[in-house]
Amino acid sequence: MAADGTVAIDMHCHVFSPSAKALMDKHYQPEEILDPNRDPYMFYAHPSSMAVDNENIPSLVPKMIDLAPREADMDGTRVDMQIVSPVPIQFYYWTDPALGNELARVQNDDVSKLVAGNPDRFAAMGTLPLQDTSASVAEMRRAVKELDIRAFILSTNVDGVELSDERFDPVYAEAVALNVPLFLHPFGFTDGARLRPFFMHNCVGQPLEEQIAITHLIFGGVLDRHPRVKICIAHGGGYFPYYAGRMDHSWEFRPELRDKISRPPSEYLRELYYDTVVFRPDQLEYLVDLVGVDRVMMGTDYPFDMQEFEPVSFVESATKLTAPERKKILGGTAAAMMGIG
Repeated sequence: MAADGTVAIDMHCHVFSPSAKALMDKHYQPEEILDPNRDPYMFYAHPSSMAVDNENIPSLVPKMIDLAPREADMDGTRVDMQIVSPVPIQFYYWTDPALGNELARVQNDDVSKLVAGNPDRFAAMGTLPLQDTSASVAEMRRAVKELDIRAFILSTNVDGVELSDERFDPVYAEAVALNVPLFLHPFGFTDGARLRPFFMHNCVGQPLEEQIAITHLIFGGVLDRHPRVKICIAHGGGYFPYYAGRMDHSWEFRPELRDKISRPPSEYLRELYYDTVVFRPDQLEYLVDLVGVDRVMMGTDYPFDMQEFEPVSFVESATKLTAPERKKILGGTAAAMMGIG
């Protein structure tokens, strides 16, 4: 809890589905998945980065499959509640539609069961079989109405198809109808051959992938076709918010950028949502100034080493923000979006 008594909600943290892994193990060997189109994150990881990840696995697994061990971490960082979502490594959009639908269902069942035992501290975010639009709509309805899923995590592209493709319009429309947010989180950069050294496949590739996804959402007309859709971008929106001037300049002077939108792209940034995983208080302050405080929610990327380890203290350290602004970021906006409290 924050110093002023605000309930602190971490809307960006992950869990792992053993049921989905067991199902995948029936169909695929691990080497079949390590493909740039199936697992770009691990495929483009440098051996030195893979070695560090492997060293971290023993400490991560207990917190990924059981929520009880993470409560001490939450208490130590003053986090009152987590909205837990399936880990991006379990995006399986490249599988055949029938298997993809089954994988999404078991993941949603697993995450729902995880949070059911402690609803005061945890709520669930689900996943969707986006390779099949009709199945995604059906699973969204089931997960919301039967499993109390509060939002859905999506990758930044679907097996190479951009999120601006009109095939996904029914998914956006259903999210509006059900009033559930969509959380965009990349699973590596899909053309990462140059990003292998120095952990660049993560520290450069993830925000670059988010930049590309936002560009497609805006210039592809998604936010015009679905003005009430609630889309949150992980890691503070990637690079886009911090270089929006170049995008506006391009829109002004390049006619091909105005095919589907009639406003500067920076205006659309105020129609998206963002987490606080930016690691510098001045960047958080800039983001709030650009998009508005109602569009920013506290997140961590727990339990990985790329998480913000002191999320409440981090928001409190943004001293240019007012107390009411910090209150919204710490928990108010997330609670309102996801029907908590």
